[in-house]
Amino acid sequence: TLRIACQTRDIQIVQAVIEAGAKPDERTLLKSVKYASVENKIFNAVCKAGARPHKGELTAACKLSDLHLVRELIKMGSKPDDTTLECALERDIELTRAVLAIGAKPYGFALSIAKRNGNSEVLAKVQKSVRECSDLVEKISFDYAHKDTFLVA
Repeated sequence: TLRIACQTRDIQIVQAVIEAGAKPDERTLLKSVKYASVENKIFNAVCKAGARPHKGELTAACKLSDLHLVRELIKMGSKPDDTTLECALERDIELTRAVLAIGAKPYGFALSIAKRNGNSEVLAKVQKSVRECSDLVEKISFDYAHKDTFLVA
């Protein structure tokens, strides 16, 4: 499959598999990011073959500290998962800004990492996001606790 070809990290193999008619599946784009070659030739090849964002690509690109790749994925409609912000925070301020701008939410240790990094702008955004998430959880909890009030007999 095209996914396996991406794992070879050999653009010639990837292109041969595409030319032979292989179509990307939902995990192909993620593999192309994880096994991106210099200049992202593998990523570009699978995008041209029709690969679309599924899950995990942004976090993988953040792990590579590749801001260009992160921006390309955002343009394609890729969404952050529950570890994207943490990963960006551990690597680069511009990666962090990019994923915060598209709504990455703080899970796990994101707030601790932001405090440790000491960037007040990013820390403020993460803290705001934490408050928004807390407010949402409180609202959902309240709605659930009072669900009988909203039921019509």
